[in-house]
Amino acid sequence: MQQNAASELGTPIVIATQGRGMSPDEWVELALNRIMYVADTAPMPIREQAKMFQDHLRAVLLTYFKKVARSERTTIANILRREGLIEAADKLVDID
Repeated sequence: MQQNAASELGTPIVIATQGRGMSPDEWVELALNRIMYVADTAPMPIREQAKMFQDHLRAVLLTYFKKVARSERTTIANILRREGLIEAADKLVDID
């Protein structure tokens, strides 16, 4: 069981940031590494097809992760506006 557990978990990835949270691009890479793995030892046609699918999936995930971040900022900005913090809310929504 120990041998299988190690191979199923994959290689851990660490992303360190300073003074900011992780970007949608960084989250996408973490998610992709959990969703699918393309072995370097896979036959070339299969590896190419998998890489193409991975690139497509990367683009889709990035689009939606950016939408999630924007939606979360909008929700927080609306709370700030209700509390009278209009300037802070406007700055939050402008983050990209």
